[in-house]
Amino acid sequence: MLVVLATTGTAGVLLLFGLVNRALGRRSGVAAGGTGR
Repeated sequence: MLVVLATTGTAGVLLLFGLVNRALGRRSGVAAGGTGR
């Protein structure tokens, strides 16, 4: 149970972080976009 919650939580955080990073990447440009892609 804990493992499932931890895995799902991590995946959710990564997805949210990816979306935020993408949004910031469009505004900042090099700041977030350079590291991700």
